[in-house]
Amino acid sequence: EHYRDYGCHYYGSGTSFVGGLFGGPEGAAVGSVAETLASYILFRGDLTTLWTPDTMYSPGMTARKPLWAAALGHAAIARHAGFPAGGWTPYQAYAGPCTDMYLYEIAASVIAHVVSGCSMASHGGGRQGNQTDCFGGPLDTRFVRDVAHAAVKLDRAGANAVIAGLLARYEARIEAKDPPPGKTFQECNDLDTLEPTQEYLDLYGRVKEELKLLGLAVG
Repeated sequence: EHYRDYGCHYYGSGTSFVGGLFGGPEGAAVGSVAETLASYILFRGDLTTLWTPDTMYSPGMTARKPLWAAALGHAAIARHAGFPAGGWTPYQAYAGPCTDMYLYEIAASVIAHVVSGCSMASHGGGRQGNQTDCFGGPLDTRFVRDVAHAAVKLDRAGANAVIAGLLARYEARIEAKDPPPGKTFQECNDLDTLEPTQEYLDLYGRVKEELKLLGLAVG
């Protein structure tokens, strides 16, 4: 109520860990929806998001089971609740910025959220809680925009096929617990102009071409 007195906007969230108190991905999906509904009742937030991090392959949210749980939870909110939900995409990636895996993770999460009726709020960050900073810079958010705009043209079967192709490119690295650490913000961008480095731009373009081959017409 303190923040409301000052006219602040804020959001609530449902955060049910896959493998946590709610059990597997099915329980995490149900738990995240229940927590989201409770957050609206208790805190009257203007926006909500569902987080379903993975406890087994911590700290990410883009392994197969967390992706499925988040998509199911957002689809339920979109169909039955009718209030706005934003997707943090992914708030916790396994890989770090300026790596192909990082962009694959962002793409898989964005597609899953969009076709489940969720708007995109942010890409979040990579390599959470590890040795590098978690944000690669504006190119990350541009990539979210590009993928989201393309994903609205997919039905869920098409989206599932693209996501399966992306998982095939990075899932083994999660299971091996050996995702690439990536680079810091300072290494991903020119600090004088804040423009992405040519290395990151080249990677961005290459991954977009891969997405087209998988069936996502990224502009």
